[in-house]
Parts: sequence; structure tokens; C-alpha cells
Amino acid sequence: MGSLADFEFNKAPLCDGMVLISEQVRDDFPSRFVEEELQQLLRLAQEEIAPSWDQERQIERLLELFYDEWGFGASQGVYRLSDALWLDKVLVNRQGSAVSLGAILLWIAQRLALPWCR
Repeated sequence: MGSLADFEFNKAPLCDGMVLISEQVRDDFPSRFVEEELQQLLRLAQEEIAPSWDQERQIERLLELFYDEWGFGASQGVYRLSDALWLDKVLVNRQGSAVSLGAILLWIAQRLALPWCR
């Protein structure tokens, strides 16, 4: 993804910054897996959300997909904090912290060019 020193966190999606930092912290962080999973979610969203819809309908549909159909949600019960933060774990378990879930949701929304994410 690039050098941490050269990365402009204020201009990039939160998810991209999280991946870059994760690569620095974890030798075994599967960046390629995370990117493939994010791209797959984006493809699924593109199949379901028409660009011609009004912005409220687009956002509602993305939220339905994310939380209802894809099963993402807050980590519950006793869990390891790292499992709620590492994007690879969140993408597999479909459970995470508000930050990790928000980063994934915003990454998809930005790629869909939803009005509130531009």
C-alpha cells in the first residue's frame, strides 16, 4: 500500500489507513485478503444499489445490505479486542467495533460515490 510516512491520512479513506498501519504492526496481516473482501462487498453493493436512486434510498439499501443481509454488527459478549479491530478478523467474523465497522461501511459508500461520503 505504501510508506507510512508518505501516507496522507487526512485525504484517504479510514479503511486504507487502517490497512497500512496493520501491515506495520502485524507481519501476518493479510492485506490482499482484506482488499479482495472489500472489493467483493463493493461488487455486491453495486449489483443491489442503482445510481439512479435518490440518495436516501441508496443509503438505506447499503445499510440493509451491511447489517441485515451481510450480517455485520457490533461484537457482543466476551471477545478479544483485537478481533473487533483487525479488519481481516472483522471481515471474517462479521463483528467488530464501531470504528472497524464504520471504516468498512464508509469505504464501500465512498466507492459507490454516495453523496454523504464525497
